[in-house]
Amino acid sequence: MAAFHKCDICSPFFDEELINASLKDVLPNSYIYCICCFEIREAGFTTEIRLAAHTKEKFLKWRSQFEEFSLIKTTYPNCGGKIDFKEDYRCQHNTRQHSDAVNSKNSSKNTKCPMTLKVAIARDPTTYRCRSSDKHLPLLPSVDKN
Repeated sequence: MAAFHKCDICSPFFDEELINASLKDVLPNSYIYCICCFEIREAGFTTEIRLAAHTKEKFLKWRSQFEEFSLIKTTYPNCGGKIDFKEDYRCQHNTRQHSDAVNSKNSSKNTKCPMTLKVAIARDPTTYRCRSSDKHLPLLPSVDKN
């Protein structure tokens, strides 16, 4: 089962029962997640999660488990800066816009699910000169916002 921990650096709020109920069915198990921010919204929630995925390969393993629920929305080129890997994801039940007649059919999979995930894996600041004030580095370089 996934373990959720309050971020000691930036999280003022941590309701363990609420977070477990909201995230346990969305995120892959067998990972430890650091919850930096968690907000309840009208249509769900917004959260910022950190996990110890230091390389693209480790993140892609996590992503393959997460992809049961999502599709790639946007990819970004690797320009060699502070970010090694960056992609945006969306729910598989949020298909591209169609007419209202098509969306109202029973066979339509478009539920207009608002779930999105933005991922950025930062480079290890010891390998280059970095003025970043991100106190999570280098232990938790992967930022996941949904």
